[in-house]
Amino acid sequence: YAALFLTLASLPACASTFAMFGSAAPEKRAMEIADFYKCATLSAPALSPDGKLVAYAVKRYELEAGKTWSELWVMNADGTAPRQMTGGKNNDTEPSFSPDGKQLLFSSSRDGGGQLWVMPIDGGEPKKLTSWAPGLASAVWSPDGKWIAATSDLFPECGLDADCNAKNADGLEKGKLKVHVADDLYYRHWTSWYDGKRSHILLIDASNGKVVKDLTPGDFESPTFSLGGRGFAFSPDSKELCYVSNHEQDEASTTNTDLWTVPIDGEVTETTAKNVTAANKGWDGEPLYSPDGRYIGFVSQATPGYESDLKRLALYDRQSKTTRYLTDRATFDFMVGDLRWRSDSKGLVFQAEHHGRNPLYEISVNGAKPEELLRHGFIAGWELAKNGTSVVYSFFSVSATSEIYTA
Repeated sequence: YAALFLTLASLPACASTFAMFGSAAPEKRAMEIADFYKCATLSAPALSPDGKLVAYAVKRYELEAGKTWSELWVMNADGTAPRQMTGGKNNDTEPSFSPDGKQLLFSSSRDGGGQLWVMPIDGGEPKKLTSWAPGLASAVWSPDGKWIAATSDLFPECGLDADCNAKNADGLEKGKLKVHVADDLYYRHWTSWYDGKRSHILLIDASNGKVVKDLTPGDFESPTFSLGGRGFAFSPDSKELCYVSNHEQDEASTTNTDLWTVPIDGEVTETTAKNVTAANKGWDGEPLYSPDGRYIGFVSQATPGYESDLKRLALYDRQSKTTRYLTDRATFDFMVGDLRWRSDSKGLVFQAEHHGRNPLYEISVNGAKPEELLRHGFIAGWELAKNGTSVVYSFFSVSATSEIYTA
């Protein structure tokens, strides 16, 4: 493969720091933690629908003040003409292009925080799209551009009642007694307390930012917690959403998350969603519809309760309502990760862990042996061009800071 280095120009401080370490000057010294924080870090790249532009977030650090912020940048897909889109030391993250390629959608901490903003690609000021008090994140456009799905932490008993959510939140934050109350074992995950809240996926009108409905009502985490990966996706016709959720009664002692589908139109209740992977009692996640709408590709584990079980690449056929596995222990004994569809729906490109690296592989829907496409350090995030001939990805290694490449 031929990899093209794209983003050195956006990181002058970090580049000069490492140039100093690489010189033979007598001032050479051991690297210190302060030097590390002089290096900006880059997010996974977002690719415009026509494949001509790349958007990414640049996170910067101010060690002495204990502050961080993220700026959004856009450049041509060949690395030329990088331009900063946002500033002001806000946390602007998760950039994505609108389906028509004319707008950039992102999450921001500015003006109250936790809201979605949009701005024109050809220049202009950011515009606040949403004003949803509980906050929004992980936004995804529908293919027709009419809707945006995003996550929000809500109190299940409140649903979309903003006043109810605000009252409960104020009771926790402003009450005289500072305690965490748990009704069951699933009360904290990593660094976050649940405190009665659940992650829900909300449907937002892309034209005005209004929250239209809760697509995942009930006392369930939707999507479930995941270290990266995809928790929900729209169907190509924008009429259905597939998401990951665990509806087991003893949630803390099981890994049985499933793929659920829910229609975008009509009333949504706790019984509206359909479990399409109920037969598998292990973990299922990272759903992605094929461009022709026939399949949902996803990642699956077979053994219940075993978090380190082999992750396999699977296909759910929406016509026959059956699931088959493209990889298994006999044919591909490596953990499958993030995936993308070829534009003709005849194959997928996916990531897998292999000998301390996470290269990209390609496989046909017929289940032939996967073929390695790209191996380059640690690939932290990537997007496949619609023409299927190139990929844009973020990269880092133990000897190099994060940068964006194309191959």
